[in-house]
Amino acid sequence: MHSKSKKSVWAAILIVFFVSLLISHAEACLKEWTNNTIKIPKGRKAHASVRCSSSCVGEVTASSTDTSVATVTPASQTIGAEPKSFTIEGKKAGKAIVNIGWSCAAYGTGYLDPITVDVKKGKPKITKFKPKKGKPGTFVIIKGQNFDPTLAGNTVKIGGKKANVVGVKEDGTEITVEVPNGAATGKIEVATNEGSDTSKDTFTVE
Repeated sequence: MHSKSKKSVWAAILIVFFVSLLISHAEACLKEWTNNTIKIPKGRKAHASVRCSSSCVGEVTASSTDTSVATVTPASQTIGAEPKSFTIEGKKAGKAIVNIGWSCAAYGTGYLDPITVDVKKGKPKITKFKPKKGKPGTFVIIKGQNFDPTLAGNTVKIGGKKANVVGVKEDGTEITVEVPNGAATGKIEVATNEGSDTSKDTFTVE
């Protein structure tokens, strides 16, 4: 066989080898999620499962780029024949990336498609307010969670009458409103873009 022919044969063999290596590398672990963006409310959880070749992959790891926004557990799992599930939990409003990677003695280290975790604030929740009664012009402090950090982002009604929002805490735990003229005795309602909540107690207009 001519030297040029031998080189061509060896080149073809090498191409086949590297292509098969790349295919095997890509298929060492397969993701079982279809959407690379997960939207969850703060405090809620989602799951991402991975199926790997037990003959190659010994461990799969998971990490978050911002654990203050979203966490993922466990940090690592030993792979067997069954798919492994990772739990993603939203901690606060914002975005984080969850990376799931694996290692294989034959192919080195690989990563699956990153998951963008979009954590929403969730619906507002009223826990208490004070005072419980007052005249128009009285300032009422409403405590709870998931209130909008901007004045305009909160709509507050007292007995069905819209109140003027005069103060908010940046952490979304407190709103101060002024009892409007014409307000009637009734529940307090707080609404944001994420939803609304109504107080259990009644505010009495004097």
